[in-house]
Formats: sequence, structure tokens, C-alpha cells
Amino acid sequence: MQSWSYLLPADWLRPLITSAIAINVRVAINMMVEIALIVAVVYVPFLQRVFGTAALEARDWVLLVALAPTLLIADEMRKLVVRAATREPSTQRAESPKEAVT
Repeated sequence: MQSWSYLLPADWLRPLITSAIAINVRVAINMMVEIALIVAVVYVPFLQRVFGTAALEARDWVLLVALAPTLLIADEMRKLVVRAATREPSTQRAESPKEAVT
């Protein structure tokens, strides 16, 4: 699960879309392989016995899919607010022509 740390950008203000997963194909492939291994441990009968796991039911998947994005969305909103709050006043609005003349 270490590859998921690539989703955490170094500066904490950069949007997720510009993180390593969007830029680096190897990271994306690594994450897909990791997910495939997790699915195998959960659904392949031999691996279920070895690791003591059980298959997830449809309602479990609905709950996971519904709730998983909440933290991601909340963090992206936080980044947006912090970026807006730390922006310099001169970059927040363009100076109008009337203000430039006076």
C-alpha cells in the first residue's frame, strides 16, 4: 500500500490531478497491480483460506464507493480554500483602467 503515498503531493496545496498518478504511468500501473492483488486475496478461495478473508457483498461495495470519495473531495476543497486565502491581493483581482489613470 506504499504506492498510495504518491497521491500526497509534496506541497499539500497542489491539486491531486497534478500529482504523480496523473503524471507517472508506472505509478498508475503499480496501483492497479496492488488493487488486483487485494481483490485476489479477498475473492480467490485458496487465498481466502490462507489470509482468513471473506468476499465483500454488494452492499459493502455500495458503501465503499459512496463514502470513499468524501475524504478526497474534502481535502481538494481545503486546498482550494487555502490557495485562495494565501493568494496575494494583487493577483486576486485585476486593476481596472480607471484605477490605473488616477
